[in-house]
Amino acid sequence: MNCFEKLLLILIFFSLFSCAHSNHLKKSMREAKLGNYWEASQEYLKALEIKPNEKNNVLNEITKIAYEKKLNNAIKLEERGALSYAISIYRDLESFHENLKRFGLLNYPSLNIYKYPVINFEQKINEIKFIEKKI
Repeated sequence: MNCFEKLLLILIFFSLFSCAHSNHLKKSMREAKLGNYWEASQEYLKALEIKPNEKNNVLNEITKIAYEKKLNNAIKLEERGALSYAISIYRDLESFHENLKRFGLLNYPSLNIYKYPVINFEQKINEIKFIEKKI
């Protein structure tokens, strides 16, 4: 393979790489416009997997909304006694929280998830499982 072919392959690779990032951002914005904040935040995290340093303030805000809605949903389900559903959502939140931490989004002023009580998701899930066994 000559130098030109190598260069062409490298350019194609970076072009595809950039295109994938852009596609995830577009999907994220589309989902957000539809009010699907959780799906929007998941697409945003996929974009950050590709380019971790390219943060977007609008999508950070959408991520905050997604977290708030999902957390409130889990709390409501737990209060209503739908414990297995609450456990499932807390597991999603645990994974989500770890991704936010990994990409440094927990420190963004617009996100400010730390204004909520700190939840130890593993402990919370175990507590619900314990209650579920008693019922």
